[in-house]
Amino acid sequence: EPALQLYQQAHQLFKILASKHPQDTGFQRDLSASHARLGDIYLRLGETDKALTASQAMLAIIKHLSALNPQNTDFQQNLSLSYGKLGDIYLRLGETDKALTAYQAMLAIAKHLSALDPQNTDFQRNLSGSHARLGDIYLRLGETDKALTVYQATLAIAKHLSALDPQNTGFQRDLSASHARLGDIYLRLGETDKAFTASQATLAIAKHL
Repeated sequence: EPALQLYQQAHQLFKILASKHPQDTGFQRDLSASHARLGDIYLRLGETDKALTASQAMLAIIKHLSALNPQNTDFQQNLSLSYGKLGDIYLRLGETDKALTAYQAMLAIAKHLSALDPQNTDFQRNLSGSHARLGDIYLRLGETDKALTVYQATLAIAKHLSALDPQNTGFQRDLSASHARLGDIYLRLGETDKAFTASQATLAIAKHL
């Protein structure tokens, strides 16, 4: 795989730079991003164990950086997203409990950041996505009521963001997906009228887009 070889070559350079300049947060961050890119390639190639190793290495660096500078919201945001990526891989491997733990960590950081800066739409969107991931796990575990609660939180944020910027198609897609998730939950709970209403909302947004 030519892309993999190029990423591996670049990764070696980042490792050298990071080892020569361990106090340089820029080089450390580049190395973390390189681990992330390698992990994505491994996932595409179906090498999930290697993707897991790369994601764990990425997370370790971001943890270190965020511990060095806990006030740096960029590091905190990256840490939250890193937990999310790790949770996704655990889910592929069928390690549901580990995925749940990773998603809970992702959500905790996302909540903290959104409380620090409620006007930051990136933080809000990450918070919404964290709720959605957690809801998906709860569904797998059969905890439908918990899934409903976090999906409702996802929808509330998606509604808020789409109201702030109605022309943002990304926000509209998030809103549509939130309605769809809720519709599925209501169907499982036998609340057909609510499921129908949610499906209509999903369809309306899809038509508009």
